[in-house]
Amino acid sequence: MLVVAYQGARTPKQNIFYDKSGAEKIAQKLTDYARRKGIKFSDLINQFTDLPQQSKLPLLSAKQPSLPDFLKPALKLGVGQISDPVDSPFGYLIFRRVLVELVTASHILITYEGALRATKKRDRKEARILAEQILKDLKRGKDFAELAREHSDGPSGPKGGDLGRFTRGQMVPEFDQAVFNLKPGEVSGVVETQFGYHIIKRIK
Repeated sequence: MLVVAYQGARTPKQNIFYDKSGAEKIAQKLTDYARRKGIKFSDLINQFTDLPQQSKLPLLSAKQPSLPDFLKPALKLGVGQISDPVDSPFGYLIFRRVLVELVTASHILITYEGALRATKKRDRKEARILAEQILKDLKRGKDFAELAREHSDGPSGPKGGDLGRFTRGQMVPEFDQAVFNLKPGEVSGVVETQFGYHIIKRIK
């Protein structure tokens, strides 16, 4: 999402030079430019947006009861399409719809001393041995959720390791690459991140 703010709009940016009419003209020019072939929308955001921290919208659904009217045009776009400028309390908004890759997954996390947010006193070697043993148990047919509740050091452990649904790029790179390379129902090998050793199951 690209934002062109105007005087009086809700924006943390200082020195807004455009009044509402001027911002609308700029937003329309940027929209026309963005629709040309070979133009990267992300480059326009990096160069022109007045709210860089809001360049990516969360997942939107028409079923959301409190969805503001100014976000609804984004729902009508096809993948890759760019909206006309939309007036909002923050300025004129220009949306581009992207294809979002989603997965649902669970994991078992085995931490060790020195890992980020570690909760156990075991060393790295002990953690690796435990993770490998859990993986063997899974290959023997033991239930993933039960093993997560029994062994996982992560906050999702009591929930059977359930991480819910998330998009590509939300997790750390090693975890992200592993889970998106799995097919639904598959279980990864032992994956190390700064948090420790993970065993990941892709649900959807």
